[in-house]
Amino acid sequence: MENSSIYKVFRSVALEADNFRSQKNKQLEFPIKGAALCLPVIGDDKVVLVKREIPPNMGWSLPGGRVEESETFEDAALRELKEETGVEAQEIDFLLIDEHTNFHDPNGESISIDVKTYVIRLPENTLAEQIEDDLPAEVFPLASLPEGLLNLDRAKIESFVERHSG
Repeated sequence: MENSSIYKVFRSVALEADNFRSQKNKQLEFPIKGAALCLPVIGDDKVVLVKREIPPNMGWSLPGGRVEESETFEDAALRELKEETGVEAQEIDFLLIDEHTNFHDPNGESISIDVKTYVIRLPENTLAEQIEDDLPAEVFPLASLPEGLLNLDRAKIESFVERHSG
């Protein structure tokens, strides 16, 4: 049992280091202004999620990605939605969360980026389609989010539900 706990701690540190190296390499190769995520809401009770298959952020997540030098955070959110789900939206509904994220190396080095999450309301008849990078996109009820949803994205969705329920 004790070995299992040690393994979990070691694995957690190793994943954190992998995540840091991944973010650092991306930033060195393609400097970015930040990341834009979108919370695509269909009607009042459904959300569109994409399934990521590449570490370190494997699992269901909100569509999103890097903000290119030539675009705004809002434009990046709309672009990422189309690239990752096939759904084209014309405008952002509102900014849900504006945060500053730090990626830490176990040796003390860190990288910081701005991350903005936007709510995008979609028509009731919207159907997400799989396109770029073979990322499967699916529609889920807000009341029944999938297993394997990234914890940070689950918290963003729960924040939206709390603010807009009742």
